[in-house]
Amino acid sequence: MKTFKALLKIEYLLMLRSLSVLFLSIGMPVFFFLFYSTFATESKNILKIMMFNMSAFSSISFALFVLPFSLQEDRRNNRLNSLRYSSVPLWQYYTAKIIKVIFYDLLSCLLVFSLGHFVRGITMSALDWVTTGLLLMFGALMFISLGLLLAYIQSSETLSILSNILYIGLAIMGGLWMPVSTFPEWLQVISKVTPTYHFANLFYHYLSHGIISLSSVVYLISFFLVCLLGVYLVAQLLEAK
Repeated sequence: MKTFKALLKIEYLLMLRSLSVLFLSIGMPVFFFLFYSTFATESKNILKIMMFNMSAFSSISFALFVLPFSLQEDRRNNRLNSLRYSSVPLWQYYTAKIIKVIFYDLLSCLLVFSLGHFVRGITMSALDWVTTGLLLMFGALMFISLGLLLAYIQSSETLSILSNILYIGLAIMGGLWMPVSTFPEWLQVISKVTPTYHFANLFYHYLSHGIISLSSVVYLISFFLVCLLGVYLVAQLLEAK
């Protein structure tokens, strides 16, 4: 347990060194939420969807940027190789990394939700707030395995380009920026098979019907497992070399 606490402390110190990344990852969605929500103040449901979507947009950035770049840096600095030959269990190392991402997710969620309530006047029952927060955290966790998979990219430049393409592309295609219903029909078909669409649909379906979309839950879990399988296969391939 002492080792795990030490790993968490290291992640905390690394977080303090990269506060600018945290502020940018949270600040950009906050800005967009406050800006675009000024045009939809008469519709509380649209405001709620904007609030959730921008929170989701922020949380995905932590999975696609913070996690893979942190792991890539440790590989480049041989920190990960050193841990492999030490008494530190690798699962503790990865868990500490994931806990940092979860902390970022929670921080982003609390900030955007607070702005939604106190600045934009969004009101929900205590149960709905808690459920919305849990849906957001669940969806965010389902992108962790994609971040782990991206971390195996050797080049920082390639990782940056691919992460940005996935981040912006999935956000737009999944309906985090604009309603999928405004897309051409052929594009809607593609949109509905993206993980971001099902992430957004977690809240949209709950807001519309009062129940959680089981199909979106199953899709996101499947997406998580497929990416995790990719992580395993890539790791095995590298081990064989």
